[in-house]
Amino acid sequence: MPKNPRRLLLLALLPLAAVAGVYGAGRATTVEGVSDCPLVIRFDGHEYGSAPPGVPFALAERLGPAVQPPCGGPAESEEVPHTAYRVRGLDPGVALAVRPEGDGAAYLVARRADGKLPAEVERLARTPSGASAPPSPAPTTTG
Repeated sequence: MPKNPRRLLLLALLPLAAVAGVYGAGRATTVEGVSDCPLVIRFDGHEYGSAPPGVPFALAERLGPAVQPPCGGPAESEEVPHTAYRVRGLDPGVALAVRPEGDGAAYLVARRADGKLPAEVERLARTPSGASAPPSPAPTTTG
């Protein structure tokens, strides 16, 4: 038996967690399951996509209305209104926190270049959980 079975188990599960994180980062989670469309939020003439779930962030001031465009299918034929907030320590041109109208959960969205997260968001993702900001929940609606 290995000297540290917990470490061996952790090392065995790490690749699975990485694949699950990459797969889920660009998809919007709904109450029913996973949407086939990536999460897109439009605010102030820019498009933002979902950041990995669990990235710690803190809300700052309210910025105004944002929308999630329709994804396709008959159940998702209208824009979904959201409210955009500045994230403490980040420029709104890099990332925002958004909250669907009528829902209490805010989540992080970021502008991407060539499919990559901005360096500022990557730094937040490396912040130890519980360090000065609550974790971001996954999105809860798509339309």
